[in-house]
Amino acid sequence: MFNSKAFKEAIREVPVFCVESALDAILLKSFGVDAVATNGIFSVGKLIEQVNIARNADLRLMLLFDFDEDGRKATEKVSWELRHLNVIPILPKTLVGPAEYLRGFKDFGEAYRESRSKAEQAIAFLAMMKQISDMPF
Repeated sequence: MFNSKAFKEAIREVPVFCVESALDAILLKSFGVDAVATNGIFSVGKLIEQVNIARNADLRLMLLFDFDEDGRKATEKVSWELRHLNVIPILPKTLVGPAEYLRGFKDFGEAYRESRSKAEQAIAFLAMMKQISDMPF
């Protein structure tokens, strides 16, 4: 896991994005949001374990795994296992507004490489929307 300390340090006002790739997490952190990487979907069990160990009532997770079939399955698994927390699964069909830009890519890194500014706007929108609403996207 990359940056799992974010689970313990999270504050309610700022969601923690969960991605597969450490590079995606680093890119997200460059935008000023906290991000944790599983380093592949095979490690989602470790993510669930680390979140449960952190026991942070303020933790708000935004699952932004890859938009392929494996990423969708991982999103469903983590959402189900952590359903007692504030977990927001982000899937292509649920993206709205500036975040729709992410739909055309396999993962956040690809979207970033295509257009840094559009990727940043998408993440800012998701983070801002989650700050004012507890409803899933």
